Amino acid sequence: MWIQHILQLIIKYQGKTPDNYKGFLDIKLDLPFAKFMIELLKPKIIFARKGDALYDCARATNWKSTITFKGIDEDTDMGARNPVKLRYYLQKTILDEISKEYFEEMEKGNVNNQTELHELLNSIIEKTNSEENINLLLNSISDIIMNDLFE
Repeated sequence: MWIQHILQLIIKYQGKTPDNYKGFLDIKLDLPFAKFMIELLKPKIIFARKGDALYDCARATNWKSTITFKGIDEDTDMGARNPVKLRYYLQKTILDEISKEYFEEMEKGNVNNQTELHELLNSIIEKTNSEENINLLLNSISDIIMNDLFE
């Protein structure tokens, strides 16, 4: 599931061509990286506005006041969120899931685009390797959701 999903995202967002330069996301930048991560995590994690309150950028200083997410714990509802579990999921669980799938596909001889896949995963690891980076990611996801960016 993950490998094909990631390869589709690489084609959609990482291929800069004369016909597809507007869809390109430079994942070295915080907002494009956050959009890419929203898309990457969609099969597992859903991000959403928190409640029906109107967004006030002067008062909303971090993601905790504006967005929520679900999907890490199967039994939690949209209001229950744990940034430590998200950090663990990004730093360990998803990488283990991708590695397992990758090695299974390699045994079958089905893995293509290995270089792009490894480069992308290394970039994701680099940008999610600390609590500070996870908070930046969540704040950027909040900015995207609350300001309807990348529509």
